[in-house]
Amino acid sequence: MSGRRKVFRPLDQKRKLHLILKSSHARGSKSFITNKLEVRRIIEAKAAKYGIVIHGLEIMRDHIHLFVSFKSRELIQNFMKVATGLIARFITKARKGKPFGKRFWDGLAFTRIVKGQRDERNLKNYLAKNGIEREDGTEWRLMIEFHEGIEREAKRRRLSYDEVLDRRRASQSTASI
Repeated sequence: MSGRRKVFRPLDQKRKLHLILKSSHARGSKSFITNKLEVRRIIEAKAAKYGIVIHGLEIMRDHIHLFVSFKSRELIQNFMKVATGLIARFITKARKGKPFGKRFWDGLAFTRIVKGQRDERNLKNYLAKNGIEREDGTEWRLMIEFHEGIEREAKRRRLSYDEVLDRRRASQSTASI
């Protein structure tokens, strides 16, 4: 046996999967956002070829979120191998005889099995927030997190949204005195 240890990804073909593909080299002209249309085209084409159903896809500057379901371990592994290879080749302009010179991807893809409807809803919300942050900047993200904080506090204290908001405003006005 060689000195390399095999690493197994958590995969379950009966459940949906959250995949994150990350590259520290994806900056400037090599960012995924700069190449968004081609990255999306490659992912969708290879997903169709390998029978992967895409439930969510967010392309960020240096990483890609995929929310997928698949029929077999072999199909998802082949999809990942081919799609990541094509994306890296497209972005780096690497060709046979003219390689990029280093690894484009930061290690193995992060994978997480999505368990249940609540987990799925949370992932979809997270992906939506990523899309908002990418498109509209951090101001929208901060505003969303502020309102979600009020909603959590209202639920925890069994108050209405407006009651929590009024209490926060009152505490801020007394703090500024």
